[in-house]
Amino acid sequence: MPKLFAGILAIFLLMKSTNALGQLQHTLQLKNGVQIGPGIVSAVPALRKAAGDDDRGPRIFVVDDGLRLIYVNSNRNTVLSQQEFTGAPDEKFVFPNGAVSKGLNAPAISRVLNISDFSKFGRREIDLALASRNISILQQITELTPTYAKLQILDKRTRAGSFAWDQRISPASIPTATLRSILMQLIDKGQSGDWLRVVDFYIQMQRFGEAREVLEEALELFPLGLKSQRRLLTQIDELYAQQKFDEIRLLWDSGQTNLAASLLQKFPSATLPLETQDKLATEIRSAQGLVLQTKSVVDTIRERFGKLPQDQQQSVQGVIDELAAEVTLTTVVRFSAFYQQIQAGGNAPDENLVALAIGGWLLGTDATVDNFEVAKSLVRVRDLVREYLVEKVPAKRDQIVAKLRSEEGAQPQYLARILKTMKPPKPLDPQPADQFPGLYATETQSVASGSVSYLVQVPPEYDPNHKYPCVLALGGNGDSLDSVIDWWCGRRLGTFRYGQMTRRGYIVVTPRWMMDDQSTYNYTEGEHDRVLSVYRDAIRRYSIDTDRVFIAGHLDGGTAAWDLAGAHPSLWAGLVAISPEPSKYIVKYWENLGGPDRGRPPFGSYFVFGSLDGTLASSDLFNVLSKYLEAYWFDCMVVEYRGNGRLRFGSELPKIADWMDLAGDVRLRTPGVRNPEAIDVGTMRNGDRFFYWLEAPGVQATSVVNPFMLSGQRPGKFVAKASRRDNRIVVSRIPSPRNSATIWLSPDLVDFAEPITVNVSGRKVRFPPEQTRPDIRVMLEDARVRGERQSTYWQRLVVE
Repeated sequence: MPKLFAGILAIFLLMKSTNALGQLQHTLQLKNGVQIGPGIVSAVPALRKAAGDDDRGPRIFVVDDGLRLIYVNSNRNTVLSQQEFTGAPDEKFVFPNGAVSKGLNAPAISRVLNISDFSKFGRREIDLALASRNISILQQITELTPTYAKLQILDKRTRAGSFAWDQRISPASIPTATLRSILMQLIDKGQSGDWLRVVDFYIQMQRFGEAREVLEEALELFPLGLKSQRRLLTQIDELYAQQKFDEIRLLWDSGQTNLAASLLQKFPSATLPLETQDKLATEIRSAQGLVLQTKSVVDTIRERFGKLPQDQQQSVQGVIDELAAEVTLTTVVRFSAFYQQIQAGGNAPDENLVALAIGGWLLGTDATVDNFEVAKSLVRVRDLVREYLVEKVPAKRDQIVAKLRSEEGAQPQYLARILKTMKPPKPLDPQPADQFPGLYATETQSVASGSVSYLVQVPPEYDPNHKYPCVLALGGNGDSLDSVIDWWCGRRLGTFRYGQMTRRGYIVVTPRWMMDDQSTYNYTEGEHDRVLSVYRDAIRRYSIDTDRVFIAGHLDGGTAAWDLAGAHPSLWAGLVAISPEPSKYIVKYWENLGGPDRGRPPFGSYFVFGSLDGTLASSDLFNVLSKYLEAYWFDCMVVEYRGNGRLRFGSELPKIADWMDLAGDVRLRTPGVRNPEAIDVGTMRNGDRFFYWLEAPGVQATSVVNPFMLSGQRPGKFVAKASRRDNRIVVSRIPSPRNSATIWLSPDLVDFAEPITVNVSGRKVRFPPEQTRPDIRVMLEDARVRGERQSTYWQRLVVE
């Protein structure tokens, strides 16, 4: 929630607050930017108390907000502050029902078979699969707050034996009209105060449109009694306008600048608070200025280009037409060096200014190439690089490299920036005319199992010259690819989606990672290959910011995502696992998700499950997550939904999306996030042998263990350090035959201008100088094979 909007809402609620009986509520401010609460905060030694835990101090904070239990490490590296919540207590409606079941505790739920809609009395029928039988029960909402709805079993309708079940769901998951009808059943419509309670309820839910509708209806019914409350309409309008304004800013930041600029122009500024009216005026001026600046920059480039001699014009005509046609409000920043020169008087020769513009377009922001011959070379290099990355014939790739070696613009520092800035090398498949906008169905080939299909949803105003964060989403057994896209991006409404990832500008990729006859995740390298093949193909086709890719999944897909995160932590910005069932390698690889060097850089993980999930008894979830939460260097959040089984928990998505935005920002600000100074990870599969800048050509047989024979086995270790200060790389341990290793080098790790010292397993390895200098063939082949263009390696050292 934006700070200004949160502040306005907090002030409004504080004005209405009263002292409430009961336990004090607090909020936790985490180091990663997430705020948890308000809720009742306590500390525990483990996720679930087990034998032998009594002597352990409480190292885990638990925040109970009524709907969920949220667990985080209590260390100061995780929690920055804990503050008492002083706002108004949630408006609570208690239903007049006393016939709820009060028998035994609810059993574990294997699966929810069917759920009916709620009636206006807050009742619904639900069919459940338990471990031993299926049952049908009637649930009743017994408490309703803006945070949670408490559901219990009506005793008289239970056809399953008597047991008590306290299930919590988010009221946001109840359809709008149904929630309104339920609330109207709970109040005395002849009492104006009851109407105001409903208004407060909606305000606390941040549903200001509904709050206004209820208040208007109440003012019509009680024109005299509620006369003093008319000012509340203005306050609600201000909150609603602020919410819409923040949404526009979100669209702008996500790259949907045309829509955001249009909405800004039409925005009813008078409905905003005075402070925000000033901000709106500033935003509008900024947007208008950027539009004018973009047009001015393009016009000026064309003007200077038109003054060049005819032969010079012909040599760069194509790239000038390209940048003029493709520049947008988000990519105009590439011309910052050119614009600064123009603002300073533009006295440089025309060919130098045109070179600055071309260099900015091809190399990115702050590029300062002002030599026209180099700029022409950069155009040829970019085109040759694109050819190389899609060329399948090795001999033709060799010919391309030979051409590049003669180009001045193919120096490693230029080549790295071209790779990072260029559009994806593989073209998008054309969309059928009846296909939903931005939705692409694609196939690629995996080594293990042939063709793999996948679905991609790109955001509105998708621009291949702009980098987008990404979710690689794995569905569970029975999930269609369309349903996975719907969960993350929202259902189709005409030609739009209004879900979290669409609004925030994420690309969502979901592969058909299960075979047709498969019903569960099997921890095989074939499954990994199917997912990773799709990922590699996607980053070759779509403009994905590979520094902000989150691997995520539901049910079996959550288990698969978790295992892939531990097997290849260098690929992901973080992990989201919803209702997973961890075991096998996940248990053995638990340390891999703590970051390569105890949280430097951090690896974010977010887990969601239901307290009555029927798989909990047979999985290692509590064991593994307790380890994460107890270790101070893990960036881990665990969310447990009270009284729920194994579900997809769509109501958690807004929180997940907030966390992903913050985790992605933290990652971008962290030095060495792709090439850490230290590596300390483990492996037990032959395919899990590439970690950051260290690779084993194979994993020794003693470290490779069948997933059904893992008991008592320990992972083979990759332990290494790189010191740029000393230009020294030490590989202490690597689980490969003869301690062989491939070390990938980049300017983050070493200074290529100085001698590089390498030590592997206690032996000093010497390389001739030509093998430690940057090599454009290595750079290109790395980008071609991995698909990774943002963080390419400049050289590799093979130790045999």
